[in-house]
Formats: sequence, structure tokens, C-alpha cells
Amino acid sequence: FGAEAMAGMTVFGKVEGFLYFPLFSLGLAVTGFVGQNFGAKEYERVKEGINISVKLSVYISLIFIIVLNIFAPYILRLFTHDLQVIKVGLESIRIVFPSYVFYAINQIYIGSLRGIEKTFEPMIIALFAHCIFRVVWCSVLLKYFHDMKVIYSSYSVSILIMFALLYFSYKKHICKKYFKQEVSNID
Repeated sequence: FGAEAMAGMTVFGKVEGFLYFPLFSLGLAVTGFVGQNFGAKEYERVKEGINISVKLSVYISLIFIIVLNIFAPYILRLFTHDLQVIKVGLESIRIVFPSYVFYAINQIYIGSLRGIEKTFEPMIIALFAHCIFRVVWCSVLLKYFHDMKVIYSSYSVSILIMFALLYFSYKKHICKKYFKQEVSNID
């Protein structure tokens, strides 16, 4: 796709950090919280902490997504003045960032599962969604659609796939096992 596309994705990655790192950090905090309360067999506290964290992560992600979308043209100019690079960065932000609401919830589910010592399944889900799926998606679709939107959409679709897989893992390992009587009320 050329140097402008590469530079645009690099700039996108820098702006993405403003959204990615706070959400990732919240997921890490949930790991510690869930781990401590799970170890103390305070399952009601685990449930309440997860529910609050999911809501908080959604609110934080929505605020950041809205602010970053509004100010993206100006933020991108902090890293480059090349209009084509800004165009690529802006297009990727507009396509990828809305899915970060689900990425935020993914981080809470991953942190929760790690907190109850279920680390292998989230790792495999992340490997599949972020690596294998994206490579296959791009390899197949770029043969038919030579467009950067294929690459951008691989991010969004993989985040949604990861959300679905983590949701079922979360339900299986946490809700059914520790909140049997209230599985339907956990969301």
C-alpha cells in the first residue's frame, strides 16, 4: 500500500495508545482485584467488582472514543504534517475505534479469568483473534479487495470475535461455577 499507508498506520498506533493503555491497565487492575477476592472466597465481591469494571470500561472507552474521534485530525498533526498520512490515520481511527467498546469489555473478561487462575484459555483466544484470524482475514480478502479498509476491519472484526469467545469463557468459568444461582443477572 506504500509508504503513506505504513506511516498512517504508525501514526494510528500512536493515537491508539491513548485508548489502548488505559483499558489494558483497567484489565490488569481487575486481575489483582478478582484474584484477591477469589482467593478469599468473596464471590459476591468478585461479581460486583466485575460488573462495576465492565461499566467503567465501557464509559471510559466511549469517552475516549468520542474525544479521540473529534480531535483526531489535530492529534494526528502532532505526529505528521503529510496530508496523505493523516488521511490514512484518520480513516483507520474512524473504522477501528468504535469497536474498542468491546475491546474494553474484553480486557475485563481477560483480567477476571486470569484472576481465577484461568490463563490458558484467554491466551489462546487472544492468539486466535489477534493473530491467526487477522492474518487469514487479510490474506483472503486482500486478494479480492485491494483496500486498506480490509486491514482496518480486521481489527474491528477480531475484537468482536474475541468478545464473543471471551464472553462464553467468562460465563463458563466464572458465572456457572461461582454464581450458579445468579447466572442470568451477571451482566
